[in-house]
Amino acid sequence: MNANLDIIKIACIARCIKPAHIFQHIAPALRGAFGFTLVRLFEKNDGKPSLYKIIFKNETENTYSDKYVTGKPNPYVFEAPMQMRTELKRGDTFAFSITLFGIACGYVPEVIFTIEQMLKGNIMNNERSFELYSASNSFTREAIYNDGAVCCDIGLIAKPWNWTNEVASDVRAGSIRIKFLEPVSIKENGKPASAISFLLLIRAVLNRLRLLTYVYGGDFQIERNSLEKYAALIKTGNSNLHITSFVTFSRTQMQKKTYHGLIGDITYDGDLTLFLPYVNIGSVLHIGRNTVMGMGQYAWSIEY
Repeated sequence: MNANLDIIKIACIARCIKPAHIFQHIAPALRGAFGFTLVRLFEKNDGKPSLYKIIFKNETENTYSDKYVTGKPNPYVFEAPMQMRTELKRGDTFAFSITLFGIACGYVPEVIFTIEQMLKGNIMNNERSFELYSASNSFTREAIYNDGAVCCDIGLIAKPWNWTNEVASDVRAGSIRIKFLEPVSIKENGKPASAISFLLLIRAVLNRLRLLTYVYGGDFQIERNSLEKYAALIKTGNSNLHITSFVTFSRTQMQKKTYHGLIGDITYDGDLTLFLPYVNIGSVLHIGRNTVMGMGQYAWSIEY
C-alpha cells in the first residue's frame, strides 16, 4: 500500500513593525489577504498563466468523484499556531505556514514574493503592521528567506517532500492523542459528526489523500477495506471534543460567514502502529471540510 504526493510546507515568521491586533483564528485572514495579493501582483492579462486561478481558485483542475468522496481540493492550506495573545508590540513575531500540493509546488518563489508583499499591505485590518522576517522549508529546516532577502537558490532548497506511507521503523504505539488545533468538520451518514471514532478519522485522511493525489498527481494504491477493518478495532479513550464556531469576512462575497466544527483532544487505544503514517500525513494535509479556511488542523503524539 502506498500513496505519493508532492508537498512543500513553507514555515514563515512575520515581524510586527508597529502595534497590531491578531485574530484568534488567523488562517482565514491570511488566506484572504494571500488571494487579494495574488490578484494584485499576477493578474496582468499578459498571456501568462493566472496564479490566482491556479493556486487560489483551482480553476485549472477537474472535480474528482468516486464512491468514497467527491470534491475539488485547493492545492494549499494555511496553518497558524493558536495565539496566546492577540495584541502585539513592535518587534514581536508570530508564526504561520502555507503548505503547497502538486502543481503549486512549482511556484515557491512566487508564493514567497506574494507573502512578502501581503504582509506589507492590509491584513487583518492592520495596514503596514507586519513584515516577513523568515521563511524555511518546514520538512528540511533549510532557510529560504531571511530578514528581507532570499537566502539561496529556492529551487534547490524548496524541494517537494514526496510522501509515501512507509511504516515508521521500530515505532510502536498502543495509544495516541489527537489535538485539534482548529475546528474539524467531518460528515457521517450525510450529517456533521458529533463524535470522531478512529475509523471516521482514518476515512477522512484517506478521502483527503485520495482527492489530492488524483487531482494533483501521484499514486494512491491503498486497500481501503482492509485498512478500515483494522481501524474499526481501535477504541476511543478520553474525548474532550466540543462544538465551536468562528466568523470570517469574505472580501470576494462581501459578507460574513460562520463555520462550525469540533475542537479539543481525543485519545485512541489499540494496535496503532500500522496507522501512524496515515495519522501523520493527515496532520499535514488537514482533514474534513473547509481546509482552506484553516479547519481540520491537528497535532498528534504517542501516549506512553
